Amino acid sequence: MYKRIDSILKQFRAIAKQFNCAVLGLAQLKREVDSRSEKRPTKVDFRESGGFEQEATVMLGLYREDYYDKQTTQKGIFEVSVLKSRFSSETTVNKIV
Repeated sequence: MYKRIDSILKQFRAIAKQFNCAVLGLAQLKREVDSRSEKRPTKVDFRESGGFEQEATVMLGLYREDYYDKQTTQKGIFEVSVLKSRFSSETTVNKIV
């Protein structure tokens, strides 16, 4: 499975270079995220994360407080975290849905 995912990621990168465009891929996070107290995703939470870290130019993580805490005052707000970027620093942006 690891080799298959690495192959797909390399193909995505080759397509992006060939056509000089962005290629967006979505990935499932590991289930361990749900069992820890801090639910915000990190790079290592991506399944087969080694390939993603190696091939991706940018990695984003999405987080919604109200998904985990129904009593939060942060309803309708999600965070977009830049987990990896070859062109800028890591940061977090809040967005109202």
